[in-house]
Amino acid sequence: MLAERLTPSIPLSSRAREGDFDRGVPHFPFPWLCWEKGPGNGGLRSLPDDSFVDSCFWPEAPRASTIWTVLSVGYGSYSVVRDMTWRSIATLLFLTGLVWPANPLDHSARSAALAQADSAPCGYADGFDLPVPGIDIERTDFAIYRARFGGLHTGIDVAFEQLGEPVRAAARGQVTFSDPQGWDTEKGVVVVQHTLPDGTLVNTLYGHMEELNGHVFPPMGQCVERGDIVGAIGFPSRGRPHLHYEVRTRYRHEGGPGYTAQNPLELGWLHPVDFTYLANLWVHPAYRWHFTLADRLTLAPLPLEDGTYVVVSSAHVQAVTAGGAAIWQFDTLGSVTGLLALPDGRVLVATSADQVIVLAGGRLSALWAPPKMLTPPILLDGAVVFMTAAGRLAAFTPDGAPLWETEPLGERAVRWAVSGDRLAVATPDNALTVVDSAGAVLTRRAFEALPVPVAAGEGAFWVLAGMAVGRLDTALAWSTAFETGRTFSVGADLVTGPEGVLYAYSGEGRVLHAWGPDGVARWIAFMPGSHLRPPLLGIGDGALLYALSTDGQLLAFDTGDGRLIAQLSLYDGGVQGTSAARWLAVGPDDSLRFSSGFLTVVGLDGTALRAAISASTP
Repeated sequence: MLAERLTPSIPLSSRAREGDFDRGVPHFPFPWLCWEKGPGNGGLRSLPDDSFVDSCFWPEAPRASTIWTVLSVGYGSYSVVRDMTWRSIATLLFLTGLVWPANPLDHSARSAALAQADSAPCGYADGFDLPVPGIDIERTDFAIYRARFGGLHTGIDVAFEQLGEPVRAAARGQVTFSDPQGWDTEKGVVVVQHTLPDGTLVNTLYGHMEELNGHVFPPMGQCVERGDIVGAIGFPSRGRPHLHYEVRTRYRHEGGPGYTAQNPLELGWLHPVDFTYLANLWVHPAYRWHFTLADRLTLAPLPLEDGTYVVVSSAHVQAVTAGGAAIWQFDTLGSVTGLLALPDGRVLVATSADQVIVLAGGRLSALWAPPKMLTPPILLDGAVVFMTAAGRLAAFTPDGAPLWETEPLGERAVRWAVSGDRLAVATPDNALTVVDSAGAVLTRRAFEALPVPVAAGEGAFWVLAGMAVGRLDTALAWSTAFETGRTFSVGADLVTGPEGVLYAYSGEGRVLHAWGPDGVARWIAFMPGSHLRPPLLGIGDGALLYALSTDGQLLAFDTGDGRLIAQLSLYDGGVQGTSAARWLAVGPDDSLRFSSGFLTVVGLDGTALRAAISASTP
């Protein structure tokens, strides 16, 4: 219980989780104490007036038997008291009344001091940049292992062979560390602390710098603006001239280790490029929430009805809150190939080892082996359906009991869609087959080109085939709505607006089309960004059409005239990202959730996005 009472008293968010004493908590609630793995003070420097002390944990998680050096810290100075274990520290705090101060006046004074420390002394960051131009974001060395240094890299090394070139502050903030000898022969270090609009604190570090060509280090405590010069690229003794750049939620008063034995994303460091993209959304009026993971996504996130998410990185399955806190995790035998949220709250996981695993709260509920699967699992009215290697649709209960199987439909399923209790499947022979939840084939229709089915609600389907947009109504009667003059391919997609306007992507290129219910073209829009894979489309209350590109750009188009009115981005991870794991979900209230297929998932408010656009339009 004593250890629990030492939990940092700050709001839980993606930057700090309950009980995580070493995860980059910006401030420990007791400004006069600091712990560090001992013995010795590890070279801590005097702290500036009016500052709180960071929690001084090294990357290893604290244990009850770990020896720590207790520092009695006044404002501007500190002294070593004695080495103690974590348990004896907790006892000391309890016995001296520091855990729950008995004096209300002291408690009020401490609360006021904490509020002062959590304010933004230099103002709030309004945007982030990378510190030098021309950084290669396709390939970064963040978290890579280097045997020479015995650990995983906590930042990115950039701007090689640019000795003396200026380095600029990524954002508005306050200098909390500045030392031209901060890394000894590895040259100087500057740390800037930034306050985001919601009060979150992050630190950027600029290492291996020197004072060259008139570019000097800013003094401790100075406020800097986005783009201000904070030093010059230096020549470290163990490498070529370059800049080491970090983003982290810890070590605001020192250079830090540079390398860790554990994934730095688990220890308070952030991927610098991923964070830069995220931060520019974080300061946007439409931003509502986000979480960033410690491993890259390999499948799109799966939202659950309770507001939590299931995320997958290869064979690692994890449930997280909307704030990113881990709820449970489960490792599979093979890579995860499909996820389903079952109606009873359980999660179904399909793997490359031809296993189906059903989890209830992270615990194994069922395990079974379906026939060789050619599709991810499809949920149809509570049944789990696969296309098998025999070309049949086969349905099972979530616990693995067989329900039904169709006759062979084709060599594989190319596209499929679920509408109500019906499943439409397109096969390479240009046929479209619709089955019901009992496995009965309701209709099978041949087309001259591959048909692409899209759910139209209540058991009906839109079908994009050749140059035509057609419809299978609830009675499964076919009608060609109109000819478009544009050929649809396997990557085509379509969404419908509130007034029956159809918005479509043909499957190739970078063009979006809008047609009225009568087939009359409304507009054509061009999408910037990369479209090596088809964009993901979404529409909320009908005012904006959203498209998520291969490279993580969220594009918002005015549905009235096709104007591109907003262009927001998440980092796609470069060569480490998985574009197939992109995710876009748009609610009827125009709430947005999206991911670029790398580390971060963001929630936005489309109504606030429109308001911000209107406010900025002359």
